[in-house]
Amino acid sequence: MSAVVYIRVSSKKQNKFNESTSLDSQEENCFLYAKKHLNLNLIQNDTYEEIGSAFNDSRIMFKRMIRYVSNEYNKIKYILI
Repeated sequence: MSAVVYIRVSSKKQNKFNESTSLDSQEENCFLYAKKHLNLNLIQNDTYEEIGSAFNDSRIMFKRMIRYVSNEYNKIKYILI
């Protein structure tokens, strides 16, 4: 069973000055959730991170994650956000 993590903030300012929603904080929370509730140990390579608006169609990392998850060979069961 596998999972990936997708984390995003709207701006560099949000990432730098808001500790509760920073990329690092989001990633840590996803990793803790995966361990506690799914019994998964994720690694850094399982994370797709992005800085930019959710309304932007050119979210490169989001699209990359969707392509990766869509490939049956990778056997991804969970996307943690």
